[in-house]
Amino acid sequence: MRPRGNAQAWIAWAALIYLLAGAFPLRADTPVLTVSPNPAVYGQPVTYTATVNDTGTVQFCAVTSSPTCPTEVAPIVNGQAMFSPPLPLPVGTQNITASYDGQNSNTVPLVINQANTTTALTFVQSGPAVTFTATVSVVSPGAGNPTGTVTFYLGSTPFGTVALSGNTATGPPLTNFAGVVSAVYSGDTNFTSSTSNVNFLAITAVTVSSSPNPSVFGQTVTLAASISTNVPSAPAPAGTVQFLDGTTPIGSAAAAANHSASLTTAALTTGAHNITAQYSGDSYYQAASNSTVQTVNKASTTSGFTFTQSGAVVTLAATVAPVAPGAGIPTGQMQFFNGATSLGSTPLTNARASLSASNFSGTVTAVYSGDSNFLASTSASAAINASAAVTVTGRAAPSSPVFGQAVALSATVTAVSGNGVLPGGTVQFLNGATVLGSVPVYGGIASLILPGLTVGTQTITAQYKGDGFYPAASANITVPVSKANTATSLSVTQSSSSVSLVATVAPVSPGSGTPTGSIQFLKGTTVLGTSALVNSQATFSASNLTGVVAAVYSGDPNFNGSTSSGSSISTQSQPPPPSPPQEPSISLSIGSSLNPSLLGQAVTFTVTITASGPGTPSGSIQFLDGSTSLGSVSAAGNSVSFTTSTLTVGSHAITAQYSGDSVFPSASTVMGQVVNRVTSTLSLAVSPTQVTSGQTVTLTAQLSPPPPAGVAAPTGQITFSDGGTSLGTATVAGGAATITSGALN
Repeated sequence: MRPRGNAQAWIAWAALIYLLAGAFPLRADTPVLTVSPNPAVYGQPVTYTATVNDTGTVQFCAVTSSPTCPTEVAPIVNGQAMFSPPLPLPVGTQNITASYDGQNSNTVPLVINQANTTTALTFVQSGPAVTFTATVSVVSPGAGNPTGTVTFYLGSTPFGTVALSGNTATGPPLTNFAGVVSAVYSGDTNFTSSTSNVNFLAITAVTVSSSPNPSVFGQTVTLAASISTNVPSAPAPAGTVQFLDGTTPIGSAAAAANHSASLTTAALTTGAHNITAQYSGDSYYQAASNSTVQTVNKASTTSGFTFTQSGAVVTLAATVAPVAPGAGIPTGQMQFFNGATSLGSTPLTNARASLSASNFSGTVTAVYSGDSNFLASTSASAAINASAAVTVTGRAAPSSPVFGQAVALSATVTAVSGNGVLPGGTVQFLNGATVLGSVPVYGGIASLILPGLTVGTQTITAQYKGDGFYPAASANITVPVSKANTATSLSVTQSSSSVSLVATVAPVSPGSGTPTGSIQFLKGTTVLGTSALVNSQATFSASNLTGVVAAVYSGDPNFNGSTSSGSSISTQSQPPPPSPPQEPSISLSIGSSLNPSLLGQAVTFTVTITASGPGTPSGSIQFLDGSTSLGSVSAAGNSVSFTTSTLTVGSHAITAQYSGDSVFPSASTVMGQVVNRVTSTLSLAVSPTQVTSGQTVTLTAQLSPPPPAGVAAPTGQITFSDGGTSLGTATVAGGAATITSGALN
């Protein structure tokens, strides 16, 4: 039973309960109360737990400032009754009790504190204006919706107080500022205050420039960045500016006190470049960037060339240089022209190109094709005369040989033009399509000695192959080759009534070789028989043969026919007449001590004499060059020699003719002797080497090497010229010729 009435009645009732509680202890089913968590914060869930060793329900009561105790009922489960009051519980202290079957538990004070908050500050930048927004959040385990206001500060100066809407508040916009911006939440009955700040850097603008723009390849370009802000009295920026070509770094520069940074580069390739300046920012300035387009055009070039000339061979050396302010090393091709005709093209190496050409004359220019970084250009022209030509003349010695006779072929290669340079290279001799041989040209002459040619008119071609200086040329040599004469001898051998005839056919010098064909054996005009030649001999046998017999050689494609002298055969009953004595014979062979030789060198010809017959040949041997007598010597012993140094340049048919005497017949032999020019080179010395126009200079031309022993020193004249202009002529003395001239420009 509860008292009714005023407060005094309540107080009396409470005193009575207290006295009774002291007099009568709690029974075993008196609930024991716990509250968790305690203390708690605003919005945090709280649980009341009453422990009762019984069944039924428990009434929970939370007494705040009101004397009326609202009750909540919870069932007892396993000796406990639990209840979580609806949220939020008001901030402050509440006395919580639990009653069971009229018995009250102990009282537990429940403390509810304000929930903590955090404030986050964000901003939105739109041009020069910056708007800050504060977001207030409740720190767990607190919950709920904070109210109140947020005050915004720049440094310590407030610039706006705004009530929370939801859980955010947005302050008024700021312009042209930098510093620490703070948002201070005031808190309310249920939530604590909180603060957030951000160090806002000055809004930065970067402008980029490049100079010069456009530029050319290799030209130095200055890249500059200007750093600015609208904040009044802003300090000088620190940090760095990195310059990029697209995404490729070019370099970086420190920001200077004048709010700028710059660097130079000459490494930009041709084309359009997106140049970006990226400012790093510092403790006051925001990072920023901007871009500009730099155009790099191809650089102009100049081309030039020089040339050196050796006869008909000209070496052209060209260079290409950028025109300032362009720089670098041009690449690509250099083409040389003689008028409109290309002499050739060659790649540049380190801006240089060279080309050798020969046998031309005209106006030469060097044309640079350009490349990806440099423009094309054409050199000034220069007149060059480098034509060269040769003529070829051929001869054979002897000019009308017979079969088996040695033939000396020679080709004289004469320079028609070429500034006096002697032709070199080789000459190939051909008989139709058959190559007879290839020989080098010495002193303008090439010679080939053949053991013989086939019978008939032979057309020999002498083909000069050229030597890189002189072009190729050729000439024909017509050589009529006759059959060689022969001599036929007959030997007779008798045995009883049998007679054996042996005919031998030998070429008559200067012919040589092995005759073929057949022999007719005759008695008078009656043909006894015909036998084929085998190794220049033919045999025939007969019985009871008497009379005068002879052997007749019919000839073959290479040899003329011949008839032996008659031989008399008697009957066997009479003794055979004695064999006629063997006729004396003689043969000659000739050799040279130096073949080929040089003009002016002494050559010794040696003739070996082979004689068959009684005694020793007497008489003389005459030496001839073709049909011209060189001299004669007496035939004495087995060999004779003759020395001469008067042979001219070319091929010579040297003949040794034995005069014969009372016993031995005449004979002759021939050989080919080649005489070459002395090969030399010509060098030019100029003193002094550097002159001004009109200054007298000494020009010395030197022939080298010196001629070999026994060869006369070179003579003749040397002509000096400047391009196509003659400077003078001097006589060679001691292998050199010298002039002085003041005509050089």
